[in-house]
Amino acid sequence: MRSPGSPYSKFLAGVIAGAIIALVVAGVIVKVVRRQSPPPGPALLLRQGFDFKALRSENLIWRGPALGEKIDLTRLKASDGSELGQLLGKQPVMLASINPTCAMCSVAKDEMQFVREHVVPAGVQYYAVCFRPVDSISNFYEYANSIGIAAPTFEWQGEVAPPLSILDMTVPSHLLIAQDGTVLQVWPGSSNEKEVRQRMGSQIVDDTLIVSEVLRLGAFNLPSNSKPPAKPQ
Repeated sequence: MRSPGSPYSKFLAGVIAGAIIALVVAGVIVKVVRRQSPPPGPALLLRQGFDFKALRSENLIWRGPALGEKIDLTRLKASDGSELGQLLGKQPVMLASINPTCAMCSVAKDEMQFVREHVVPAGVQYYAVCFRPVDSISNFYEYANSIGIAAPTFEWQGEVAPPLSILDMTVPSHLLIAQDGTVLQVWPGSSNEKEVRQRMGSQIVDDTLIVSEVLRLGAFNLPSNSKPPAKPQ
């Protein structure tokens, strides 16, 4: 057995110390790289809150519209007749799809309030909309105000019905859309359980902030002075 003061023992202690220092430095580097890395695109959205993947299964007719589908924003009108499309700027907007006949919409008002309170300060406007026909007895605008979402309200009007993907979509649902009505992300449904609603709301906010930041940075667009790469001969 070698003595603690032998050259071999000193060499071994140096190796162990060096390994520990290397591990610490590597951990610091990883943290710095993570902080400096650009935010992931929509395909890499965080999933630590609630995984909406199952609710967006292609087997579900109530899953909502496909990403890239367009919504005719001229059909969504406020009580004074103004169109939603006239109010939109360059930032994406959040639509909360609700309906007076939906019992879950009243239950999920805390989730909708949470989402609105967290995305609006980030520049994403929040609107309550109704795509489905409402009977003459109900007043959608009064209903939307009564459940306390505190968001501008718009109702689908006109003889042309929304696409089936919109009509079949469960309520409440959240949709992130671009200024031209292009669907950027969809989060269908809610829950009777408050803890689940909290996780769903947090996930919607996280996803929205990521998509909004990616769009702000222009990650999906070529610079205006750039040209697409030449097609191989």
